[in-house]
Amino acid sequence: MTSESVLRKIASVAVIFIGLGYVLPSIATVVMLNYFVAQYPIESLGNIYMISGVILFIIALIF
Repeated sequence: MTSESVLRKIASVAVIFIGLGYVLPSIATVVMLNYFVAQYPIESLGNIYMISGVILFIIALIF
């Protein structure tokens, strides 16, 4: 193996780990949001405000 092929493999592994580190927390966030929205019915304006506030807060935490 040449040093170039070793560096390419190391770089590809690093990109995979960085990608997984970005995607996996987002999946957990989607699951938590789904659970939270399922707990509160969207029947009153107060619940809609509460759910939208929580969603905005979680999005702000991610980005």
